[in-house]
Amino acid sequence: MHKAWPELLKRMRANKVSTSTKERQLVISARTWFCLYLFEHQMSYGTGRPAILKDDESIWQCRLLLQHPLAIEDDMRLVSTVELMAIRERVHNNLSPLFEKPVDDHTFNVLREADLEFRNWFATWDQAFSQKYEDAAFYRQSLQIQHLTAELFHNATALRGIDGPEDVQRMPHAQRELAIKSINIGRQILDITVNSPAYREGMKYAVHYTHATATFSASFLLRLSRLFPDQCNIEEIRVFVERLAALLAEVPGRRYAITLQLMLKRFKRQSSASRVPPILTKDGSYFLSATGPSIKIYSVSTCHVVSTLSIAGTASRPSNPTGYGEAITSMSLNPHNPFQLFTGSLDGCVRVWDFVDAILLQTIDVCYPILYLAAHANFKNEVCVAVSKKTRKLNHNRNPTAEENASVLRVSLTPTEATSKLPVQRTSDLLVVGRTRAPFGLAFSPSGSWLVVIGGHKSYVARTSNFKAGFTKFVSPDKLSCLAFHPTEEYFATGDSKGVVRLWYCLNDNIPSGVIGVEKKAPTTTLHWHAHAVSSIAFTANGAYLLSGGEEAVLVLWQLHSGKKEFVPRVGAAITNITVSNAQGRNEEYLVGLADASFIFVRSGTLKISKTIARVKLDPAISHDRPTSSVIPLAAHSITSSLILPSSHPSTLQTYSVLNSTLLSELEVSPSNRVSRREDKAAEPSRVTIARISENGQWMATVDSRESRDEFRGEVYLKIWWWDKKASSWILNTRVDRPHGLKKVTAVSFRPRAKDSSLLRLATTGEDGNIKIWGIQSTTSKSGEGEAFWVTRSTIRFRSEIPSHVSWSLDGSLLAVTLECPAPISTHFIGRSGRYLAVQGLQDIVLWDIITDNVVFGDQIHLVEKDEAQARGIGGAAPVTKQTLFQDLFGKSALNDITAWAPLPASVHNQGSSWKGKEIEKIFDTAAYLLPPLGTLFDPLMDTFLTLRTSNEREGKEDENLEQADEDMDMDAEGSEVPIVVGNRLERIVDQHEMLAMIELFQYHPSYERVLENTRETQRCIFPHRNDGESQWRDA
Repeated sequence: MHKAWPELLKRMRANKVSTSTKERQLVISARTWFCLYLFEHQMSYGTGRPAILKDDESIWQCRLLLQHPLAIEDDMRLVSTVELMAIRERVHNNLSPLFEKPVDDHTFNVLREADLEFRNWFATWDQAFSQKYEDAAFYRQSLQIQHLTAELFHNATALRGIDGPEDVQRMPHAQRELAIKSINIGRQILDITVNSPAYREGMKYAVHYTHATATFSASFLLRLSRLFPDQCNIEEIRVFVERLAALLAEVPGRRYAITLQLMLKRFKRQSSASRVPPILTKDGSYFLSATGPSIKIYSVSTCHVVSTLSIAGTASRPSNPTGYGEAITSMSLNPHNPFQLFTGSLDGCVRVWDFVDAILLQTIDVCYPILYLAAHANFKNEVCVAVSKKTRKLNHNRNPTAEENASVLRVSLTPTEATSKLPVQRTSDLLVVGRTRAPFGLAFSPSGSWLVVIGGHKSYVARTSNFKAGFTKFVSPDKLSCLAFHPTEEYFATGDSKGVVRLWYCLNDNIPSGVIGVEKKAPTTTLHWHAHAVSSIAFTANGAYLLSGGEEAVLVLWQLHSGKKEFVPRVGAAITNITVSNAQGRNEEYLVGLADASFIFVRSGTLKISKTIARVKLDPAISHDRPTSSVIPLAAHSITSSLILPSSHPSTLQTYSVLNSTLLSELEVSPSNRVSRREDKAAEPSRVTIARISENGQWMATVDSRESRDEFRGEVYLKIWWWDKKASSWILNTRVDRPHGLKKVTAVSFRPRAKDSSLLRLATTGEDGNIKIWGIQSTTSKSGEGEAFWVTRSTIRFRSEIPSHVSWSLDGSLLAVTLECPAPISTHFIGRSGRYLAVQGLQDIVLWDIITDNVVFGDQIHLVEKDEAQARGIGGAAPVTKQTLFQDLFGKSALNDITAWAPLPASVHNQGSSWKGKEIEKIFDTAAYLLPPLGTLFDPLMDTFLTLRTSNEREGKEDENLEQADEDMDMDAEGSEVPIVVGNRLERIVDQHEMLAMIELFQYHPSYERVLENTRETQRCIFPHRNDGESQWRDA
């Protein structure tokens, strides 16, 4: 079978092609061999074993198959993929000898050359598919995915050995740049895969290799985002991977979806809300909240930020950072000075602050990322910290698992003499108490006799009188999630992943002393109400009650002696932390931190919310669950001078006053359950994807949708709201179910400058390909009251293209729609007259004059590329130029090269394109005031009237003189590459200097007879059976 293509190629060169049965079998065999080569290499990259089939004559010049009369349409995809796989094989062969060596400049040079080959391959075939198919969106995106995946795969070989932040710190600049470039490539792959309607539809019929490469891109992107958190949007990447997993679950790629879901479980969400519990000052007048590398100090009375402590503005950065950032992970007031604050952060530093004067007093570098910190009055100038050890728990086969290890250290705040005067100091005494799993809490007992750490399924208990004895382990049936000590008694409480609150009574003399690593069971009491994991627990000041909260957005108050419970329901968002205010002279209050970065105060006497501290409510775990390239529900309301923003729940919008920096109200666009049962799959909420407000501020249009899952069909609603001035709220006026069927609504826009409601229009576009115009219809009810609601007025579409953006002109007379195309993303009318159209692309903005049909301003749309990267038309447009005998001996003539290539039609950016045919006659049929200036019409019209003679016309008159001329004998060039496309080519000009040099060469160098003598032997080799070889050569 591997001989089929060489034989078929030989027949094609000899012009012996036919449609006979034998020829058909050859074509089928060649096509089958190409498929085998392709699949074998795909399996090779998937399994890591060496490929057996090689890049040899059995696939060389496979693109010529497209010129065979028996070629079919799918051969284009097959041949293009085989060519890409051949490039990948060459790149792999160049890189494989370097795998056992450190990454060096040679590796990067190979990748740079490979990058150029990949780009040339994509440019060539992208143009070919664009010319072949009218609707080529899927084919072009498929090519782009193949190109990007190949590049990402080979880049991964140069990023081997980068396992942690310490490796990132040591990596050379070129390798770092390659990693950042790979992040962008992976993001592009996922963006196309999950956001392109055409590609998503094509994924239903894709082979497993396509699913595997998408999964590889997602997993590699997750890993790189952990190593380079500052170079990417981690939440956006997490959302991309979640959407890819959902897509693979719908198509026959379930096993890959499960793989991605497991990776996502290990990929912790980042939240704008701090997981560090806020701390109230001793007098209860202020509370401190950690946000990233800074601490905000709030006034309890005014609910405003009065001060901010920031690591960024200090000189306390360690010389050897951990690579985990500077986020503050824990806080504690100094037990000996209530105006001082201890903080621990991921950069490995313990800092001491005077928060009253906003001064950083001391910085101690521990050299490990600090996860938790605890202080007690019994240990002056000492703290205990839990730090990450960058290692993982081993399973039974001694392989690392996802569960990380940690250590607990006792750190003295007294620095060494050598570092005492430095901004960043080293501790004079450091004691390792013991090792734990990844911790979720660290605390001293009220008396200071015990130190407790929770991690995994265990509680680790140590006597403070004998830290060297290490921890005693107490086992929990479920993973522990939070920890709190009773304020006066020697027992503690924990919450776990199943929603159980457990009280541990194990701090007594029965704990063995001096025995390290003992694992025991402890007497406990359980309290269970939560359906999901408990996020935070806290005891009241008198110890009679226990507070707990979690994802249910309900604060639960447990009465410990009776087990009874009370509730503070619907606090607004999931609870992340709880702090109890026990200041003297003040009523006890509970400070509750929510997942949307807001705080509430709950009075202990009434269990009512007394204060809410909120600016913009944002929860990345929920409201950021969309890629940044998609439409965001964002609008400006002119009547109230406020912004409409997505809120903490995806089905809710919030109204935020920019002038006052306050939250005005919230609108629940689509009522939905916010909590599901633990054993069930998480409930998919309805999501508000679009919000638009009319120019007069009286109407708002929203689109909310819920994707189809299992047996439930998808939901899409267009809702139009009316602004009630008296109530200062939005009232639902019209609801349209499935305005574009079950397809997604891509854009919504109100018509501007509508003088009255009868002229107001709303345009919507959807993935069903329709563009719909909506208007207000007025009726009179039976009671005689007038009613207005919205109805469809017209529906239009353009071919089979999918619209993605819509924009009205400023006077409301024109509508611009962006159709499915890789370049433009959106269009906007600009200027007072609305004459100009701004077209936005991924990297370019182009200003288009709709009167003259010219580009007025634009970044470079078409970049100048090398000649080999130019796109040229496929098929018969470029006949094969055979090499002559003279050219074989002396090289190709520059004179013949001038007219060898026919240029492509003028590109879009050629502004001087002339009118043709009857278009000229109709130019002046338009009213004079609508015509552009005559100065802009003169050149195009003159170019039409006075056309240049074409090269074909000139050659036609010279054919008579050339009929008698001798012709070179044609010969096939072995292994010659046939260009598959035809396009613009720079003409080579043979100047006078070059002509004189050639004349001089033949005048003053060896004579013609010597040249002839030296070539006789060559002629005998070429014409062994002819006696007139010399005369043939002389004639030539």
